Amino acid sequence: TVSVEGAKAKGAVKKATLEPVWLDRFELPAEDPDSTATVQLDDHDLVGASDFMGQCRVRLSTLRDEKAHRAWYQLGNVSGELDEIERGEVELCFR
Repeated sequence: TVSVEGAKAKGAVKKATLEPVWLDRFELPAEDPDSTATVQLDDHDLVGASDFMGQCRVRLSTLRDEKAHRAWYQLGNVSGELDEIERGEVELCFR
């Protein structure tokens, strides 16, 4: 799930893989250039609730030049903060 200023978009569920690749593209409005984009990854379960995998936050102020910014982001806790738990990382491209 990607969210910015209350707007949300969900990516496709990738089934039966431990190394999912998403090529989803989202366009979310952002009026405040100091907003933060939040990306949350969950492990989708067929039965019961999905399992939280991790979350990262990206400050939109770092993307003001309107160029593509591709980078790997560490997944943190539900606040997007890094802690003692290794949750992996996700490659994202923002523009």
